Amino acid sequence: MNTNANKKTVSINTATRRTTAETFEKRRNTRLKKAIAAAKKGIDVGPSKMVYLSDALTTSERAAAVKAAMTASTFAYGPYKVTNVPVAAIAVESKYQRDPKKWEQLLTRETFDWAKFEAVVVSYRDGVLYAVDGGHRVKYAVDAGIETLPVKILEGKTLEQEARQFATQKDQVVTIKAAQRFKADVVSKDRTASIIYALCDSFGLTVTNKVQGTKAPMKAIVSAKKS
Repeated sequence: MNTNANKKTVSINTATRRTTAETFEKRRNTRLKKAIAAAKKGIDVGPSKMVYLSDALTTSERAAAVKAAMTASTFAYGPYKVTNVPVAAIAVESKYQRDPKKWEQLLTRETFDWAKFEAVVVSYRDGVLYAVDGGHRVKYAVDAGIETLPVKILEGKTLEQEARQFATQKDQVVTIKAAQRFKADVVSKDRTASIIYALCDSFGLTVTNKVQGTKAPMKAIVSAKKS
């Protein structure tokens, strides 16, 4: 009696698990189909919001500044043009960028160096100059009281193309490797780097990113500098 009851219970549990698995599979397939359809159609991540980091200009003054920038005598940067524009005339599109109020303060008056500064890349769309690459530089300029910045103007870009430009802005940038940065630090007579170099040299170690072909490579330079 008990044996039959146990068999019946096992059979019911197996059927229940099968039904649950089938239900989950159907729901998953339904969600997948909806996701694919939404991706093909284009997903709306929220309303477009234009944010200015400075209110030093009125609406009409901004419009005049943008018009002046688009008609100014500029020099070519490939197919684009470079000119100076008031910082207060540069907007940020928060649909594909974070809220500027939550940006980290990466630059200060002490760390900012005009020799390292690159023109802010802006997109001219619907009569507005949107910062595509350089929003933090614009924020610093506002905080530091800098009134104008050089910009490279992109024209004919849609919102979607701007977002793609923003997402791939570092694709053509070659990152400086740790060993290369260390070598430059030594040449610049950085104290910490110089001490580490002297120690490595005394033990016959070579700071490098490449192990093959190096007799005694030292790759943990980042950890060594932090120690």
